[in-house]
Amino acid sequence: MTQAMKTLVVTQPFDQISVTAIMATAHLRRQSFYDYFHDKYDVLDWIYTTEINEAVKYCNSYRYWPQTLLKMMTYFQDNRAFYRKVIAIDEQNAPEKVIANHISNMVGNIFNDLSKKEQLPVTTDYCSFLQSL
Repeated sequence: MTQAMKTLVVTQPFDQISVTAIMATAHLRRQSFYDYFHDKYDVLDWIYTTEINEAVKYCNSYRYWPQTLLKMMTYFQDNRAFYRKVIAIDEQNAPEKVIANHISNMVGNIFNDLSKKEQLPVTTDYCSFLQSL
């Protein structure tokens, strides 16, 4: 189902993608969609969260920051056509916030780990500033 969504996002305008089209492409019953997702935006959130967490697992620390960055860049390069379309979605439930929050949290975790490992005073306010930057 998620691979069907990725294929459709790359090949069709997002506003023309329906649950029916997703399920037909996946060769599954339409009703099965709702056993897993609320709507097509929920599928995009799931794809990003699941795939990026798999791509960068074990790298959520200062020590592994270069590997994390490389893995994230590789993931986005491998899925470039898909994310170009996803980022261009300009609708209320667009996954932009999910992606931004994930990256912000990851950066926050790395800064906190850096602060502990290097004994640098990174306050919560400063960390929040860096995350928003």
